[in-house]
Amino acid sequence: MLILIFGPPSGFVQWCLWLIRVMTDVALVEVDYASASNTDQLRDFWAKRHKPNVFFFADCPNRRLVDVFTQVNAPILILWEKPEDVTAFIMRERNLAFLWSWRLNMQCSMTFADYFLLPLTLVLRRQEQSNIENLLRVVAEHFRIALEPEHLVEIERRIRASKGLELGHSVEEAFLASWPTSLPRGGGLEGVPVELARVGDDLHRRLDALSYGGTFDEMVVERELFIPGGDPHGYLMGPIDMVGPARCIVYGPFLYLPVGDWVADLRFRLDENYSGNVLEVDVFHGEVLVSESF
Repeated sequence: MLILIFGPPSGFVQWCLWLIRVMTDVALVEVDYASASNTDQLRDFWAKRHKPNVFFFADCPNRRLVDVFTQVNAPILILWEKPEDVTAFIMRERNLAFLWSWRLNMQCSMTFADYFLLPLTLVLRRQEQSNIENLLRVVAEHFRIALEPEHLVEIERRIRASKGLELGHSVEEAFLASWPTSLPRGGGLEGVPVELARVGDDLHRRLDALSYGGTFDEMVVERELFIPGGDPHGYLMGPIDMVGPARCIVYGPFLYLPVGDWVADLRFRLDENYSGNVLEVDVFHGEVLVSESF
């Protein structure tokens, strides 16, 4: 049996993985657990596995790995919570600023976005779960794991001993009570500057729409998503003063988009440019793809 699970880096995803692993340990017993972000890592694991069942998780697989599992045509589970809660988790867990946390969230979510459209994919959303037993039954049914009454008894014994939980506990209450990095839904972004929160809200909504089969066809990249040349941890708050030596004045925005053909329309304005500066604009992805001077 192949159990394929994907999800962004978040506390809820970690908690669900722990809970589902308890279930597979009890119901399947013989399970090899693996995580990989590329095909080389997957190949190394596969060469060493020796048990009949494989539990695989990735939060940021590369494109080739995504294609491998698309071709397998096996059931896929995506653990999902609101993108703003994922960004808040990354900020706390990895001590990153809001924009870099948001970028990592977008990168991870975009890598497996194609799976949302596959017929064998189940999206398990934090806000839609009732109690622990129901969550486990939904997962077991999706992967066709026989979850017998004696399994449930043993699972409850283990989660009670480990976290003080019972199968009848609410998923939300159990998660908040038992996981050290948990926060209530919608919390954790207090203190983010208003102008960044506004930009983040729009893009968080776009990410969440993907999980419902929505599209990501067009977007406006706001000024705040670009990075000043002299401050890698900052963001653009207003016009850039062009005085001084030749330098990188702005870069970014480091967005991760769905696979496809994209047209970028770059717009900027110069005022009072009496010295006749030359602007060089590069599109870079491992190498310079396009370069223009103005």
